[in-house]
Amino acid sequence: MSPGSSNGTSFTLSISGSVGKAIKQLHSQAKAAGMSAAFVAALKAIVRSLQASPTHYGDPYAELKSLGLSLYVRVESPLRVHYAVDLKRRVVYLQGVRPFPDNAFGPIEGKP
Repeated sequence: MSPGSSNGTSFTLSISGSVGKAIKQLHSQAKAAGMSAAFVAALKAIVRSLQASPTHYGDPYAELKSLGLSLYVRVESPLRVHYAVDLKRRVVYLQGVRPFPDNAFGPIEGKP
């Protein structure tokens, strides 16, 4: 079985306090834009996929060999998620969630 494939053992999803806070703020923006249901559905799909098979879910874009981490990105409309996978420890570190496209929930501050 290939690394990261679903073999009955799920991955632990680690979300820092600052990332959790950013997700809550992003959800408020999605609510204001009338996109709360799409936001929640996408976030649930992201969590489910990251816990089940993160290496098959996203697109790899970098390796941090000294830390044993692989970095991934995935779009689950209307969200874009960045995360790191530690296969040895079976931990996924959620690095960030952003709207996709960037203006999905309204104008971007500081940009016309």
